[in-house]
Amino acid sequence: MVLLIVGFTLIFGVVHLYKHEHKKDKFDSVSKVHGRKIPEHIHVDYNNQIIYASNDADGEIDGLVALHNYDKKMLAFKDLTNGRCYIDVLDETFEEGLTFWSAQEGKERTLVTRYFRYIREPIDLDVLRTFAGQHIADHCAGVPSHWIVVISKEEAERQEKSANGKTVQFICRPNYECPKCPTDVFPVTSTEKPVKPGLGGSEINPIKTSV
Repeated sequence: MVLLIVGFTLIFGVVHLYKHEHKKDKFDSVSKVHGRKIPEHIHVDYNNQIIYASNDADGEIDGLVALHNYDKKMLAFKDLTNGRCYIDVLDETFEEGLTFWSAQEGKERTLVTRYFRYIREPIDLDVLRTFAGQHIADHCAGVPSHWIVVISKEEAERQEKSANGKTVQFICRPNYECPKCPTDVFPVTSTEKPVKPGLGGSEINPIKTSV
């Protein structure tokens, strides 16, 4: 199974699209996975400063909708195939995200591999709403949500050898100079984020991410 994580990136030299009288709110791009072209669909909610990025399920590719909440600085990857949400911080501005996605329209993106792990204990809905906001709480309603933590490839390989959990590949757009993303073993930055308090256990899986 491959989960296409269409995410975010840190953009320099931001172009402010607000200068345009008519703001475009839909963009399409493509990621190549195992030689196959997977369409990605982007929708921009200007009023709430939210960007959605999604792809349909296609064979071994899992369906995904990623919600980037720039007001709350939080990101939610909803795996439509396996019924799970992965929650991470968002280290970019709405203008940066808008600039990136508009620039990707009609383009194909290359993939690199990143790693991360998710905290096995699901996030309480009230806690999710408090930290990530109502939009993400609604986005992830009906499925378990999990915090994710960035790890190195070496740590992922060590834990994978001793774990019985499944290996999940993700394809995503990291938003850090040290790329980061989510998974059972997700892509992550070289600097590991602190684990949220009150959560036990975790699962690890390797992932592929687009850059």
